[in-house]
Amino acid sequence: MPNLHRAAGQRRHLAFEQPARQRRLPFGSDGAVAWVLGATGTGAGPWPSDGLPCSGSAPGILRHWSKESAPSVEHMVITRHVEARAVLADTRYVPPPVRQDAPPYTLGWLRARVSRFSSGEAHAERRRALEERLAELDPATLRRRARAATLERDGDWRGVPTQVLAAALGVPAPVALVEAVAAGYLSGEETPGTDAAVAELFRLPGDGPSVITDLTLLLQAHAATEGLIANALTHEGGAGVKGLLRETLRHDPPLKVTRRVDRATGEEVVIDLVAANRDPAVFADPERFDASRGECPHLTFGHGVRPCPASAHALALAAGVLDALRAAPRQLTSERPVSDQREDS
Repeated sequence: MPNLHRAAGQRRHLAFEQPARQRRLPFGSDGAVAWVLGATGTGAGPWPSDGLPCSGSAPGILRHWSKESAPSVEHMVITRHVEARAVLADTRYVPPPVRQDAPPYTLGWLRARVSRFSSGEAHAERRRALEERLAELDPATLRRRARAATLERDGDWRGVPTQVLAAALGVPAPVALVEAVAAGYLSGEETPGTDAAVAELFRLPGDGPSVITDLTLLLQAHAATEGLIANALTHEGGAGVKGLLRETLRHDPPLKVTRRVDRATGEEVVIDLVAANRDPAVFADPERFDASRGECPHLTFGHGVRPCPASAHALALAAGVLDALRAAPRQLTSERPVSDQREDS
């Protein structure tokens, strides 16, 4: 594990050394971390206004963010695959804490009660509940149902993964309502609209811990699975569905970054999943999309102590949609764009 805390203390501001088209982030003697990965757009402050990529001493790519979604300059950003794995496997690093004092049946209240944003015994107990619920769902059945639903809708696949998963869970949640809550679920952006949607979701199936478990699965799967499908469709070229999805997860993941906090120091670390998944020290010809690449250690489904518990189910839902779209090739492209999940909390 690199001495991230020593590196964090070396510099807490940005100073672009090169005004030309390549900009270097001048810190980190071992090249393992960088303060920001790049920015687009205009604005005051240290963000570059020409929309050009920034490059640092770490190998691989440093990605674009908008100014609004770029990591704070006081956040360490990890781009190397080996360093990302080390953080994700270290129990000292946990998700950033969420507020615990939100009114009942609001977005803040819900986020304080799910496994994704918890740690310690609370996380272990909530994760066990998710795993037990997922064990009741057969991925092969989900795939068949996702294919059938997409065909029934004549290739209009939006909302199909959530619809199929909700039916399998026995939760009568309208896709639009799940989508309204999912819009702020990862970011934590609380609005009257998201709070109202959370309250409405809880009025549908009743109350109790099992309801939170089911809604957790729906909310965590919604945007990620749809983003995976949309990204895969941009690479559609006749490859097998399994290889297409596997390489999309590596090359073009729906979740771009994830965050952790050191429990001992409070230092926050941002892991750039795109850069880690394209680290040339791990992946040959990492910039090339190659659906025949085979199994590879991408980090899109996490690693270490908090891997995604529903990876097989998400892949099954996405594969079912793609199966149907291949049977109806005129619908291979999306009619409206999908916004990638820029970050996990």
